[in-house]
Amino acid sequence: RGTGFLVSPEWLLTCNHVIRDAGDHRIRAIFPHGQYEATVDLVDVENDCALLRLSLPVPAGSARPLVIAVGPVQKGVAWEGYGFPAATGQAGLLIDGRVQDPAGHDPIQRPSVVLQSANVTAGSSLQGFSGSPVLVDGRVIGQMRKIIPDESGKAQLSVIYACPAAVMEELARRRPSASRPAANP
Repeated sequence: RGTGFLVSPEWLLTCNHVIRDAGDHRIRAIFPHGQYEATVDLVDVENDCALLRLSLPVPAGSARPLVIAVGPVQKGVAWEGYGFPAATGQAGLLIDGRVQDPAGHDPIQRPSVVLQSANVTAGSSLQGFSGSPVLVDGRVIGQMRKIIPDESGKAQLSVIYACPAAVMEELARRRPSASRPAANP
């Protein structure tokens, strides 16, 4: 279970750990207007990113692709995201906070945008937010991928680590096809 976001009508980004057990099986991408099958096109295991290709493009007006912003992010700026934790089912949930460290690292030393959120309290189960876009001024600056877990796997601090937008843009750039997700500095 996880979240993803459109970067073009036929391409979706999510975390690798969300889809890694799918193997060669199709992945189901659920939108408010319908479901789509997707296949894994590229993965970046080290940075926990995956680029999926939808079986059919999402029609204009049904869902809007997001722009990946690869320019600098300021410390303390407000961010927001939307994900689908198990507790909310298909309803989804808004999450927000402040950028704590735009050029930080997660516990295994991967480059990360370190986020703070009052929504993340001790014992929170955030399963389902992985792959959620982190938006600042309507542009994606990162993708949620990790929390600091307690011994049961639930959150213990109000910190979320996000894969930086530049890493996702690099994954998209490796695509052999001419149809690439858009980036905007």
